[in-house]
Amino acid sequence: ALRGLSSLETARRGNFLGVLGMTLAIIVTFLFVDILFSSEFTEIKTLIPVLLMAEFFKISAGFFGVFFMANRLLYENIRNEFIWVLLFIVATYYAIESYGLSGVVYSYLISCIIWLVLNLWCFIFHASDLKD
Repeated sequence: ALRGLSSLETARRGNFLGVLGMTLAIIVTFLFVDILFSSEFTEIKTLIPVLLMAEFFKISAGFFGVFFMANRLLYENIRNEFIWVLLFIVATYYAIESYGLSGVVYSYLISCIIWLVLNLWCFIFHASDLKD
């Protein structure tokens, strides 16, 4: 089912470029938030790297969603995304009262990590059932 997607060399190069891109995004964020925005945005400067990490986990989980759709595992994909959205809403509801904007960002990060783990678990569970 996964034959021909990429070689080990292209996967390593893609991983390196992804890490390099995320590192550059974090560095640029720290450099230009002070220059481009007023002092009211300094709190957000500490949250942007957390958002970038959350997006990394979300995009990684999304790759499994593509795999599920390609292998006719629509129910698993919809269920996992529903759990992710529900978890994010509930975590945000409780975290926003105590932590404000930081609570929302960290709720997003935690829900994205759990979504990736859930998709990874489903992938491992269903990968043995698939045939070439």
